[in-house]
Parts: sequence; structure tokens; C-alpha cells
Amino acid sequence: MSPSGANGTVREGDAVTLTCDTGSCSSTKTQIIWIKNGRSVSLTQTPNNTLRLNPVSYRDSGNYSCAVRGYRETRSQGFTVDVHYAPKSTSVSVSPSGEIVEGSPVTLTCSSNANPPVQRYSWFQSSGAAVWEKGSGQSLNISNFSSGDSGQYYCEAQNKHGAHNSTAVPLTITAPAEWETVLAAVLGSALCVCIVTAVILICVRRRKAGPSAEESNRDTGTPVKEATGAIYSIVGPSDTPQRGQDPSAPAQGWDDLNYTTVFFQSKTTARAEPDDPSVVYSVLKRPTE
Repeated sequence: MSPSGANGTVREGDAVTLTCDTGSCSSTKTQIIWIKNGRSVSLTQTPNNTLRLNPVSYRDSGNYSCAVRGYRETRSQGFTVDVHYAPKSTSVSVSPSGEIVEGSPVTLTCSSNANPPVQRYSWFQSSGAAVWEKGSGQSLNISNFSSGDSGQYYCEAQNKHGAHNSTAVPLTITAPAEWETVLAAVLGSALCVCIVTAVILICVRRRKAGPSAEESNRDTGTPVKEATGAIYSIVGPSDTPQRGQDPSAPAQGWDDLNYTTVFFQSKTTARAEPDDPSVVYSVLKRPTE
């Protein structure tokens, strides 16, 4: 083999030539066949009983021998061609496959074709433009998968000739089951109905209760003193003659106006007397016939 390498080792992409030694036979008159791993190969041959591999591929690795055409049983001793190459065909498998339930364990396994074998596996998680390194080793174990673990996962396989990344695989938590979605919708609708019903009941009760005392007095124009519950009004002259009064007598004028305070007490509320010493208290009684 040329170029010669230790134990037939060569790197992928190089140009390799195998030459079959025919001894005393003429190399120009002897027809040579090539055999790889026990099977005849049909590869480009050059004069002088040579087999040229340019560029050599990892698929060219194997045990080669040559023989005179028609005398296959007298083939030469085998020669091993070992093609070294960087990792390729790197992929990720997920276990268990299919849907991922929140809280369940997940195992990711990285596989790659390389010669010599992969020396290091690295794991990465990506989300948009952000990338995080998640660990190393051929397998990545997530014991309790949660929403924070969701994202794209890929691995990198590396040996002394180079590195290769796998295609990213998406990992997401399975959406709730259909019955859970229906139950959530029913509960949400029931909650809305309860809220609307409560609002309607409150409005009905307020309407039945009628307007407040303050609103009633505001409508009638009567002022209210909130602190004592007293109602102040002006007592003016009356055009109707009082009992025992001469109907022909003139009505009392506005010069003798009197101001009166009338307190209305509820049965459950204790009577509160004003502290003003200038107030004159009177008892009003209905006149008897």
C-alpha cells in the first residue's frame, strides 16, 4: 500500500494505491483481479497490477487480496486497509419514545459512526438562539421531566479526527388528556354562571330594599342632619284659623317665626338628647275632640 501506514492505517480523503506483486510473471501480461472481504471488487485499476482508491472512503476499509484471473484459489495473502475518519451519522434516540408525561424519567442516547471510536459525547439544549450544555456521556438521563426541561436536544460526538453534531430532537410535555380539557372547560363555565347569578341576586335585593333615607330626602328636598337624625324645617303662618280663634282676625305674620326640631327615634336605638342648652323641649299631643 502506498502511502504506507502502520498496519495499513490511512485517513479518509487520502489517495491510496494497492499493488499486487506477481513475482517472475510479467505484470503487463498477467491479468489480476482484486478481492475484498472474500468478494470480487470492481474498482478502477491502473497498469502494473495496482488498485487505486482516490479519495479513500470509510467504506473502503476491509481485507484486500489479489489473484490471477482464472486462478482465484491461488490468491495472495490478505492486506487490511483501516480507514480512520471523524464521527458521522450522529443521531439521538429517546426512551421512552412517544409522548412525555410531566414528572416521568427520560433517557437520551447518542449514537455515532467513527474510527477510532468516539472519545467524548456532549449534550446540549437549545431554545431559540440560546444554547446550554447539559452534560457529557453517551446517555443523558432526566429523572423528573418538567416544563423547564422542554426544548431542542442534540449531542456532539468527537474523536481525534474531528467532531459531528446530531440533528436536534424536540422534547415537550404532553398536552392534558381530552377528558381533562373537557373537565376544565366545564368547571370554568360553572364558575362564570355562579358569578353572574350572584351579581343578579345582589341587584334584585338592592332594588327590593328601595332607596336609602338619604336618597329619599334628597328627592324631597328635606335636609338631614346625619349625626343626630334631626329634621329641620321652618314653621310658617297657616291660613287656616285655629280652634278658638276669630276667623276674621288677620293671619299671623312671618315676623313671629318659630324653629322646631323633631327627632324620630327607632325602637332599637336609644334616644340621644342634644347638648345645646338653648334648645327648648316641647311635647306635642294630638288635640282631643
